[in-house]
Amino acid sequence: MISVGFGPPSYEDVDFVELERIDLPGPAHLLNRATRIASGRLGLNRRAYWSDPYHRHWRRALAGLGADLVIVNDTMLLPLAFSIAGDAPVVFDAHEYSPSEFETSLAWKLVVRPRLRWICRRYLPRVAGMMAVSQGIADRYEREFGTSSVVVTNAPRYEALAPTEVGDTIRLVHFGWPDPQRRLGDTLAAMELLGEHYSLDLLLVGPRPSKHLDELRRRAAGDPRIRFLDPVPMREIVHFANSYDIGVFLLPPQHTNQEFTLPNKFFEYIQGRIVPAIGPSPEMAQIVREWDCGIVAEDYTPAAFAATIAGTSRARLEELKENVDRAARELCAERNRGIVLDVVARALGWATSSGDRPSLPSAGEARALR
Repeated sequence: MISVGFGPPSYEDVDFVELERIDLPGPAHLLNRATRIASGRLGLNRRAYWSDPYHRHWRRALAGLGADLVIVNDTMLLPLAFSIAGDAPVVFDAHEYSPSEFETSLAWKLVVRPRLRWICRRYLPRVAGMMAVSQGIADRYEREFGTSSVVVTNAPRYEALAPTEVGDTIRLVHFGWPDPQRRLGDTLAAMELLGEHYSLDLLLVGPRPSKHLDELRRRAAGDPRIRFLDPVPMREIVHFANSYDIGVFLLPPQHTNQEFTLPNKFFEYIQGRIVPAIGPSPEMAQIVREWDCGIVAEDYTPAAFAATIAGTSRARLEELKENVDRAARELCAERNRGIVLDVVARALGWATSSGDRPSLPSAGEARALR
């Protein structure tokens, strides 16, 4: 197995090729950007792509690796993946719907989205397999570009934890990124409507200083029920969550990815054996209702969110925690493993007509480039 990227993988026994970051001088950077924009506006998308010195440099750096399979997880790198794959199959791990990634930015919509859509039209029909993080996003890709995907969620590995008892103060927690698009102010507004026996801890990651984080802190200043805690490492998040009662996530959708969001924090709440409290986001709401393991507000307003939480008794929270415990056994990374291996097997032509799949070879017997 060979991993390619800007930072080494977190797994042992994986060969690593580091992509060099190129720092173009100011004038060269502006000329490169202008050339790509002009070529794209003229419909010369292939020329625009390969005129980029980053893409040319990375293609030279990765030439001759001789992979049996290439897995790529960035839409913008699909042409590069096919360029270095040769005759080897390419599997696309799409995650979210990339043509809507920064849809609230006019500059991004004018400059970047047309190129992403060109890449999707040209390269998605050629992939040997494709994965997306939710069914809504998979459906959008198929509707727009005719390529079907399997759903591989952002679930962490299974943790053998037990639900904790609900105390006199109902403890809420949120993990996330202090981005204005995440609308965390709505969560603070909901807290303002909840009683004194509720508390909220926020663990927010991202660059410092953060103007928006400072705004959130100022808004919550003076309310002892709301704390901003230092983030914990990813591998510790689930165990950290276990001492809480409710994991909150309220996100009014502004674009496709937010509409069909199924984030890692949702599954971290479940593995932590705490109750997810969400707005009516369809992907999360479907899971919550299937397992009866969470709280779904009627709409995305802070008032509805607060009313739904306040209307859930301690006895009901205890019951929901038990249901979360049962759901955690299924909603974990281990369940996704077979899905991913099946995509890889089919891409390599190992699946039989009956759907049976032989065991995959070890990392030393096959070379997959990711």
